[in-house]
Amino acid sequence: MKSDGNPDTLEFYVTTGYGNDGCLKVYMSPSIADEVRALFDEHGLAHSRSGEYSQGNELIIASVEVIQTAGGLTALGYIIRTLVHRHDGKKFRFDRNAGTVDAEGYSEEEVTRLLEKTAQMQAKVDAQWQKELDALKAREAATDDQQPDQ
Repeated sequence: MKSDGNPDTLEFYVTTGYGNDGCLKVYMSPSIADEVRALFDEHGLAHSRSGEYSQGNELIIASVEVIQTAGGLTALGYIIRTLVHRHDGKKFRFDRNAGTVDAEGYSEEEVTRLLEKTAQMQAKVDAQWQKELDALKAREAATDDQQPDQ
């Protein structure tokens, strides 16, 4: 995912992660990356640095364990509100899978509701991954049953 390149815009995007890992991917402007990681730590959200390479203005990526962490979505919503408050006067783009919104004027509860929609999308991704894994295991078991004993 590329930045819009505007130095007056702080970007923070939340997207679905990989299947069955309980994480959402968070893309952020490099200028706020250390601050965001400190907020993840402060709120007990496990996170890892990720890399995604493409040409153009880059954003920092983190995989954040919010789906299976008690209060994880609420904590992420609080982090977003904290960032908006700390960087008052800057344009702040908040994006989740379903589209971009201006986080200014959103309460912590409203931001959390937006994040819940992304979590619901992640649950669908996880269910599809689990379905694929179960089908693979079933095929492997059927293949093993057809192998002659040696």
